[in-house]
Amino acid sequence: ILRYFHFNSIFLEPGARPVMRMYGVKPTMRVAVNYLFFHSPASTLSFLTLVSIALWGYLFFVFERAANLDAFFGDGSHGYWHNSYYNSMWFIWVVMTTVGFGDIYPLTHGGRIIAVLANANGMVI
Repeated sequence: ILRYFHFNSIFLEPGARPVMRMYGVKPTMRVAVNYLFFHSPASTLSFLTLVSIALWGYLFFVFERAANLDAFFGDGSHGYWHNSYYNSMWFIWVVMTTVGFGDIYPLTHGGRIIAVLANANGMVI
């Protein structure tokens, strides 16, 4: 994804490379990301947020699925709501926005680590 932004950013403009050489700027991924944040910050942040939610939601779903299958086929007394990828993405959205309703919580240590990392990612974004 970042490679796409790298190749479709300022580096493809005809006069960009000579100007970058003149000022001693190397055409790196960091320059491309800075360019995107400067010229379209809202769409770049929206894109990063959606990608983060999809990635952390998938990882959370993977870590919590086994524990929730046990809960579903066991006594069912605690949250088998993670058996859906969309519910996991909802949980990550709640965690990333630091709302934390408290009705949904991770059951495994891996899920808790993913929730903490997603929370930190949400605060950075």
